[in-house]
Amino acid sequence: MREIKLVIPKNKYGQIHASDLTDNEWKAIYQYLPFPAKTGRPRVDDREVLNGILYFLSTAIRWEDMPKYYPSGTTCWRRLKEYEELGIWDDILRDLQHKALELGKLNLNSGYLDSSLAESKKGINLQ
Repeated sequence: MREIKLVIPKNKYGQIHASDLTDNEWKAIYQYLPFPAKTGRPRVDDREVLNGILYFLSTAIRWEDMPKYYPSGTTCWRRLKEYEELGIWDDILRDLQHKALELGKLNLNSGYLDSSLAESKKGINLQ
């Protein structure tokens, strides 16, 4: 029996989905990621996992509903949690902010706060 190979169409940047990392974005991010362990089970490709995480965040689907062309939702969730615990997301954001500031694309002269206040119906009277 002949095996049928599923061909996923890609755009001109080699992306399956608009949230997938371009080559330039990947070059900017991969340096922050930890090296895979030399022993144990082979690690799923970091770029594929990051693309899965970005797809999840951009579509608001459940982890269980990840399309088959991305790594499993469990793998993506574990890597998202690992990167959070290692502070990788904070490092990426901080460095991107510094680069944007150097290029004059970040204005620190004005900022916006967004908040809402709600009256506490059963709160303590401080008078």
